[in-house]
Amino acid sequence: FWIRQKQQNLFILMLYSIFTLVFPAFYGALSVILKGFCSGIIHEPLLAPTEEILNDYKKKRNTWEDYEKRFLSLMADRKIEQKLNYELFKVPTVLLCSEGSSRYCHRRLILEYLQDKWGDLSIVHL
Repeated sequence: FWIRQKQQNLFILMLYSIFTLVFPAFYGALSVILKGFCSGIIHEPLLAPTEEILNDYKKKRNTWEDYEKRFLSLMADRKIEQKLNYELFKVPTVLLCSEGSSRYCHRRLILEYLQDKWGDLSIVHL
């Protein structure tokens, strides 16, 4: 499981947070439970792929390499390194999405992108 120590921040990276859209009461309860493990829960759609980019990959219209290029271009266009609060990443932070492994996951791409821009980001894939 991804919680090894008390994390400070939990970023939910899904395009649509199903918990906030479909189960708002459940999301509230989940937030209370997760408060025992982390200080802040942030649904950050800025870090999610567009529906088009995601669907093109899921429906095999693009390779993973195509997805990476398009997603990283999107992060650059959105200027996430300027819009995100760098201070939030100075403490243990978890990026959560629906993908099990970091190999084919946008959370890895986000962290590597931010590491390149900020320079001193420590990354641990759980």
